[in-house]
Amino acid sequence: MVLNLSDEKLDNFKDTVFHENLLDRLNITYISNFKTTAFSSMKARYDIFYSNNTLEHIPPAEIKKILVESKRILNPGAIHLHRIDFSDHFSNVDQSISSCNFLKYSDRSHNLIAGNRFNYHNRLRVNDFIEIFESSGYEIIKLEKNIDLAALSILDSRFKLNKRFVEYKKEDLATSDAIFLAQVIS
Repeated sequence: MVLNLSDEKLDNFKDTVFHENLLDRLNITYISNFKTTAFSSMKARYDIFYSNNTLEHIPPAEIKKILVESKRILNPGAIHLHRIDFSDHFSNVDQSISSCNFLKYSDRSHNLIAGNRFNYHNRLRVNDFIEIFESSGYEIIKLEKNIDLAALSILDSRFKLNKRFVEYKKEDLATSDAIFLAQVIS
């Protein structure tokens, strides 16, 4: 595709797309290093609460606090939209391990490697997030899961799960990522 943009149109485009206040112009509030105490100072109301590959790095009790506290700043009918990466993140850099590799470790062992502020992963599975959302007063409107077939095969064969995960459905353990769309139950 070829665009024929005059210099003036190109300048206008750059001003709109690359403007330092673009988020303000789009009425988007970006928050990093978020703490639930930030909600108390927020005056605006929002239509979407969004995260991408973030919730797996937050302790379960904090996720619940975020979901409960966010209701105060959301407009009626607003949604939560979250993409969650359930995989063992070490599998992204070490091809010799599977995306479910970290499910074999006890919490104590896992926390030695990935339970710190630099590399924390809560190891919650898709069904855990469903329970957290629902117990926080949300309805899951849509859930799109991607199941890692290689992980599913490993789980069906020789893989020894830590006792914490033994009762989980294999499909939930092999879910590599998912997109949650949730809304407050009225």
